[in-house]
Amino acid sequence: MVEPSLMNTRDEPISSDIKVAEKDQKVIVYPPTPRSSTKNPAKPINRTLKWYSSWDKILSSDGEKIPEAEKERFYLDLFCLKVDKDDLSNKFKEIRTEDFIEKHFENLNDLIGYGIDCLKNSSRDSFKNQSFVDSKVDHQNEIDQAEGLDADDIDKIRLPNVIETFSIVFKHLLKKEGYHNYSLDLIKLIAGSIDRSDQVFSDLVAGIDHILSDETQDILIRHKTLQLTLSIVSAINQDSINAYFLRRDLFSTLASLISHPKTISMVFDSVLLLDILANFRRFESRNPYLVRMEDYIDENAMERIINLSLMALKDIRLAYMEFKPESNQSLIGKVTSVFNVFGNSHPTTPPRAASHAFSSQPARPVCVLLPLYDLLLSNAAFFNVLATSEYFWETFLSFSTYLLSHASANQRSELYGKLVLVIMTVLTEKGSSSICGIDGKKVAVNVCRQRLPPLGPKSDKPRAPIAALLDCTVLFLRHNLQKVLKIEFHVICLRLVHQLLFCLQSNSVRLTDFEWRELWRALLSLGSRVGGRAEELSGVQNADKLAQQILDILSFAAIWSEKIFIDRSTTSVLFFEILRSEHTIQKLKLVAGVMIESKGSTAGASTIESSKNLETIISTIKNMIEDKPDGESAQKQRPKINLKRAEDVLEIIERRLDEIELIDSASLENHLRKYTESEKSQDLKKFIDTVAEDVFELMVV
Repeated sequence: MVEPSLMNTRDEPISSDIKVAEKDQKVIVYPPTPRSSTKNPAKPINRTLKWYSSWDKILSSDGEKIPEAEKERFYLDLFCLKVDKDDLSNKFKEIRTEDFIEKHFENLNDLIGYGIDCLKNSSRDSFKNQSFVDSKVDHQNEIDQAEGLDADDIDKIRLPNVIETFSIVFKHLLKKEGYHNYSLDLIKLIAGSIDRSDQVFSDLVAGIDHILSDETQDILIRHKTLQLTLSIVSAINQDSINAYFLRRDLFSTLASLISHPKTISMVFDSVLLLDILANFRRFESRNPYLVRMEDYIDENAMERIINLSLMALKDIRLAYMEFKPESNQSLIGKVTSVFNVFGNSHPTTPPRAASHAFSSQPARPVCVLLPLYDLLLSNAAFFNVLATSEYFWETFLSFSTYLLSHASANQRSELYGKLVLVIMTVLTEKGSSSICGIDGKKVAVNVCRQRLPPLGPKSDKPRAPIAALLDCTVLFLRHNLQKVLKIEFHVICLRLVHQLLFCLQSNSVRLTDFEWRELWRALLSLGSRVGGRAEELSGVQNADKLAQQILDILSFAAIWSEKIFIDRSTTSVLFFEILRSEHTIQKLKLVAGVMIESKGSTAGASTIESSKNLETIISTIKNMIEDKPDGESAQKQRPKINLKRAEDVLEIIERRLDEIELIDSASLENHLRKYTESEKSQDLKKFIDTVAEDVFELMVV
């Protein structure tokens, strides 16, 4: 069986002879047989060929206009000729932005205007079974063949050429730099003036909708039209021109493309287009696409969206795996898990070269994460379909371990890593009992082991999804400590950790196959970095929140240890890690503002109580070690703890756990630090911009 792949088919739409199978509720797309590797012919030496000479006139160096009396015949004849994509792309690359605006805009107006007429005039009957085929450019033969054909036959020739021409023209015009005013300059190039823009763009959208909704139309023409639309919409993004796509509601058209069996090859692009439109100025007014997404109830289409998206995420994970071989878990994982008992709490930092190797990752189809997030957040039915899919949990979590292990490789991976953590937070909030495995759900995750130290052997076992979610947070905390702290990024991860612990506590679930020590070490390693830069971070925005969150997590875990840990030994490990990190905790309290007496302190009641709990744990265990009652010989200098006797200390803690009395009010649900609406809006705007850029680059002409 051919391995299904979305990433490898992005250079061109999937052809109409594609084989599709739906099996066990998983959509499998089999790529078509590759075409012969014939290269596009070089530009003919004979420049008299009509297509080349026509474009020379349109883009003439002196900006000469096509005569009014010849326009209609000129452009309609041009659209009868197959497009030399390479030659046209080169022409548009070579021309400066200002030359387009000053010299060529009138000819471009006419070209686009007559092309839009061809889109609008495409009829359902006359284009039935039309094929979109790349063939050798032979314009003289085309002119000969066109003679004697009726109007419908000529229109059948024109439509694919118009779409091909528009794909190249719009792709280059939209990504050009040097516009004085992006929206106004584009309106001038495409429509001629603001006065004509309403009619031109409305007709363009109507023509696109007509082709996309025409079920008798050739699948490749519809797919090319969809990709043309994606190029336009993703490049324009939040600029005003996209308002025309809101004025004419394409939701029903796109929903049909997603649900219809014959258009399975268009699902991925349809979902991207729908989501970009749904995010158009969503914070300024009620977006009609977003409203329709909230009310969407087609569960079969939802399964298709999920499965096609997961195929993309699987391909991206495989791309990560090609860069670097995995560590041998069976040997390294077990050895490191043994040494971690007494080892340094600071994780091994891999060479910078390792991160540089992943600077091109993740691949651009990762942009499908945003539609998943928007549907998950807004549509209850979508969450129900997604949460019950074992395939989703295995694929999404396996992919996430790779992305989060390399989240600091570049700005894109950082942003998508943040989006993954936000998606995980939504899953945790909406599906608390499900992720804890109360329904018996267990998933086996392919964990990333490309960076040292890798996770231990427990991470390979089939476990409740919450264990894998915690593993993801460990990988992120362990492998993304940089000289310049990404404070907001780490805060989102810590909130997720706190939410996951609360999830275990509220469902009274004790994890049996999770290495808690790895989480505490990763958490306190971050704490050591933050606390060690207390003076430098003074006044840095959200640095106090970062320190407060670490203190709150440690205290929460200590308070509810009986509900979330499998035994007293596991609790003892946490208390031991708190004890040996006493200096770090004192520094964190300084950054968190706990020690500031003034009203300017941002530490709330929960963090103050958390700090008191950690102090209680440290002081009580010290007294235990000295074998003296609390308060006795308080003025005497206590000896330093000999960490070489860690086993003895752990045995003492485990035996006398009941003597440690903690404040439990900090464990209340309302003390969880939520992802605020303001933060969601700020991050979502960044997600939208990055996704739009990636979608535009995906649309290869």
